[in-house]
Amino acid sequence: MAEVDLRIPTGVTWRRCVTWADAAGDRISLAGMRARMEIRKRPGGVVYLTISSENGTIALEADEVAGSAVGVVTLTIPGPLSALISVVTAEYDVKLMSATVDGEPSYRLLEGKVTFDLAVTR
Repeated sequence: MAEVDLRIPTGVTWRRCVTWADAAGDRISLAGMRARMEIRKRPGGVVYLTISSENGTIALEADEVAGSAVGVVTLTIPGPLSALISVVTAEYDVKLMSATVDGEPSYRLLEGKVTFDLAVTR
């Protein structure tokens, strides 16, 4: 798991690609996986925003990084989804789960703090 703080502008599309790899740097296949990201004020708090592979806002192995799509997770927050956010700071994590019913095994790919860059123009 990596700790990465994010700055997300509200009201516009935000996109970030990350690569899942083992300790040796070898990419890990995402075949048979699904993913979800939640942004909350604090762990267990109110959910401000959720994106997932199930609703198409997280893509697994759809984009290439350094010539390969293996292990690439693309996070996309559409502008309308973030437009109503009025908080400035929050916390997030990105969880990878097996596509099986019980979601196991599961892994936390990323976590950290979010700073929202609040839009002036609506």
